[in-house]
Amino acid sequence: MATFILIPGGWQGGWAFEKVADLLVAHGHNAEPLTLAGLGDVPAPSANLALHIKEAVRSIKSHRGELILVGHSYGGMGVSGAADAASANIRALVYSDAYVPDSGDSVW
Repeated sequence: MATFILIPGGWQGGWAFEKVADLLVAHGHNAEPLTLAGLGDVPAPSANLALHIKEAVRSIKSHRGELILVGHSYGGMGVSGAADAASANIRALVYSDAYVPDSGDSVW
C-alpha cells in the first residue's frame, strides 16, 4: 500500500484532512496530514513557500515505498516544489482544487 502525504491549503492544518486520512488508513494505506509552519496552529513568523517545501521534502524523505502527494489549494504549490526536490519515490501528485504552478510561477 501507499503512503499519502496530505498538504492542506493556507490557514489550515493537518486536521483539514482528518476524515480523508481515516479513510485511507481504513483501506490499508498510511496517511500523514501535514500542518505547515505559520499555518494553522504552528507559529512561524518567517514562514514562506521555500520553508513549506522543505517541510514536505523532510516528510517525503522520512518514508520508504510508494508515496502520493496530495495538495489542496495553496498546498498545490508545496506539492509541486517538493516533487521537484525529492521525486525518487513519488508515484503520483494529486491536486485537489489546488494551484498547479508552471516553472517559476508564484501564488502572487
